[in-house]
Amino acid sequence: MDKLRARDDLSKTLGKDELMKKQLKAIIVCVTCTSVLFTAGAIAKEPSVLERAKTVNDRELGELIRIAIENLAETNDLKRFSERRLSSSGMSSEKYAELKNEHEKLKLELQGAEEIAIAKAIRSVTEVYAQIKLLDTQIEQTRIKMDSLSRSDAIFTELALAIAELEAKRSTQLAQLRQIMNIVPKYAFGHKPAKTLNGWLILDVIGDQVYTFKALRPFRESDTIKGNPRYTRMGSAEIINKMSQKEAVGYIKNYIKDKARHPFRIDITRTTAGKKLSEELYDDIVRTIKAEKLELESVVYLHTNVHDMSEYKSYLRGGEIYTRYDRGRRYPISGSEQEYIDECVSRLKEPKYLPYKYILEFDEESEELASRINDAILLKAKELKVEKLVEAKRVLCFDIYVDGHRIYNSLAESRDSNSKFIDEEDFIKQTVPEQLKKAKNLPIKYIVSCPSRNTNVERFKEAIKAAAKEASVQDMVEIE
Repeated sequence: MDKLRARDDLSKTLGKDELMKKQLKAIIVCVTCTSVLFTAGAIAKEPSVLERAKTVNDRELGELIRIAIENLAETNDLKRFSERRLSSSGMSSEKYAELKNEHEKLKLELQGAEEIAIAKAIRSVTEVYAQIKLLDTQIEQTRIKMDSLSRSDAIFTELALAIAELEAKRSTQLAQLRQIMNIVPKYAFGHKPAKTLNGWLILDVIGDQVYTFKALRPFRESDTIKGNPRYTRMGSAEIINKMSQKEAVGYIKNYIKDKARHPFRIDITRTTAGKKLSEELYDDIVRTIKAEKLELESVVYLHTNVHDMSEYKSYLRGGEIYTRYDRGRRYPISGSEQEYIDECVSRLKEPKYLPYKYILEFDEESEELASRINDAILLKAKELKVEKLVEAKRVLCFDIYVDGHRIYNSLAESRDSNSKFIDEEDFIKQTVPEQLKKAKNLPIKYIVSCPSRNTNVERFKEAIKAAAKEASVQDMVEIE
């Protein structure tokens, strides 16, 4: 009986073990299946390598790649080439077809070069970007570690040196990234393209005074390649006020505090007499900008060239205005009298034109026109408070054509058989004295011309000089 009981107990024990083994297997299978399901789910959520290669989810990296591609020399070459238009003018159809084939061939070569350059740029930007982000993390973690230590800890100095080394590596990587992307970073007083400016002032130093102008929108500039500054203003300007050096610096200090004017540009131009003051003004303005910590928002140019009196001459004949008058040949202005006056006045609003001198050479028929123009320009100069910098000169002109002993008003009249002439002797004795009477009030100019072989003209000029001396107006008479 005992043996039977023992056998039953053994059978029961074996049965339990077997059952436990089966249960364990079932659990393992369940865990395995669950693990597989979780893994499959995870794999399903994680993008494939191909999808990750096709897409850049990092916005910053994506922006870097975009700019790098836009700035590629190959991309810009292709763009310029694509904008060219072939002309068949003066070509045979065969020659044009040949030229077109060459054009298409070159375009394909440029497209191929661009594709290679794009692939290289994407790889280079991505690699450098990854290095910079890694260095950012390493620097950040090292600083966190340093913050938990005191300066007396031995490792503190080592960590500080480690950070310096990491920052140097990061600067090198950033320099490499700029080169790849073909971009110029912001730097103190670096050039700001005109289209990015929100403020632009010009300080014209004339003697011991500073005339302040503001550039008017739209801001435009021209790349002169050489000179200082290399980029010169092309748009219009408007005069603000006349100031002393101290007033100008104070004005600039208030001007740059307005963030709506950032970034801004300041040009300093000067006359010969204003060179020393302009250099002092430049130093004062740079110090003011640095004190406000606005070096990155500004550019200040001290122009190397100087300007002095600007002189402009116009010719009034027969009640009309001409830009040139050369021995009877006339070059009329393109607009009306008022448009001419507006053009003259516009120069008074611009730096580098002041001081301004304009000369009106007119004949007797145009004297009233000359007075109107003169008065209008001087009135505007007074309104702009630059009248002390504007000099007006009116000159009464007598056009004379000498053909032997016959005197005409012009070459054209000498060729007209119906034109009247004056005998040389009568002209010297009667006409010239009457004309010289007007020299007491304004300058007179005799413009003398003649046929190429006329040897009498010099004697004729001497006769006029003698008459002017006799009338005591020789200082008011010019003979050309």
